Amino acid sequence: MAERLQCDPEHILRVCYFESRLNPKYRLTTHKFSPAGIVPISQSDALKMGTTVGRISKMSIEDQLFYVEMILQPYTGMLHSITDVYGAIFCSSLVGKTESFTIQFPRKYRTANRVFPIRN
Repeated sequence: MAERLQCDPEHILRVCYFESRLNPKYRLTTHKFSPAGIVPISQSDALKMGTTVGRISKMSIEDQLFYVEMILQPYTGMLHSITDVYGAIFCSSLVGKTESFTIQFPRKYRTANRVFPIRN
């Protein structure tokens, strides 16, 4: 998979570990739409890929990697860092940015003590 995407497999692994601790049954229950999987995939994204969050939460890690690759595929050759992989999955504006790039969230999402770090 990483070879096809032309990226370091360690970057994909670290993002998956950070998001779910590699638990294929992981479900983000605090979120209104309960994304699921080793990289939490929303219901709308799952439907675009021909599946559902319910099905994803029952899949093995190996089966879920098929969908992770589908998400990353448009960025083939552009995934040079963990930030690029993270961005391709969750915030495409991060792809190709330096580690010091700052995300500007709309005011309604900002709070005084909230920080959104990108970790390596």
